[in-house]
Amino acid sequence: MNIEDVKTVKEAIECIERQAEHVYNALSLVFPALPEYIMERRTRTLINICKKVQSMLDESGLSREQIRYCSLKLGVPWAENASIEEDEETLQDIWATYLFNAINPNFDIELARTAYISIIKDFSPLDGKILHYMYGHSQEKERETEAIAAYFKLNREHVEISVQNLMRLGLLSTSARNSSVYVEGKVSLSACAPYLTSLGQGFIKACMKKSAPKKG
Repeated sequence: MNIEDVKTVKEAIECIERQAEHVYNALSLVFPALPEYIMERRTRTLINICKKVQSMLDESGLSREQIRYCSLKLGVPWAENASIEEDEETLQDIWATYLFNAINPNFDIELARTAYISIIKDFSPLDGKILHYMYGHSQEKERETEAIAAYFKLNREHVEISVQNLMRLGLLSTSARNSSVYVEGKVSLSACAPYLTSLGQGFIKACMKKSAPKKG
């Protein structure tokens, strides 16, 4: 499958042009070259991410006939939002992995939720790195802010902001059931180090881990 054969890309670019036309026309009154420049950058970014997807497909050994068609409901918002990442490799990889899994017949399509598109939209590169870190570190001490900051050699405040954003997106939580404390007969919730929610685990499977081919 060649890049020019990816039907979703062509349709998505046309959709972006239609939706952005009025805004671009207004901007052109002040910055005559801006609309064309923006469209060129977004198209180039989209093609670059599609090349990443193609590389994953080549590596997987899937034939063109095996690839699952990407619905417009998923493909258009994917292309529209992925195209604004420009040169940020971490986020481009996340966008590429998401599409690869969505068109991979070996991946459960129910896990490729369209809601993940709006989540990635609100991601920073650090958010992606911390989420991946959480997936590989199960000990509570390892998931504390100080430990994460030390691991990435970052300011603790930057890590806290990133963790709070991941919590806002529903991918992390700091509440856990405390079986030793009961309130009105119910198990109480207590604070703990951040951990992956079910949504966070599903997001990693769909957007950060390439699905493996089924064993024959």
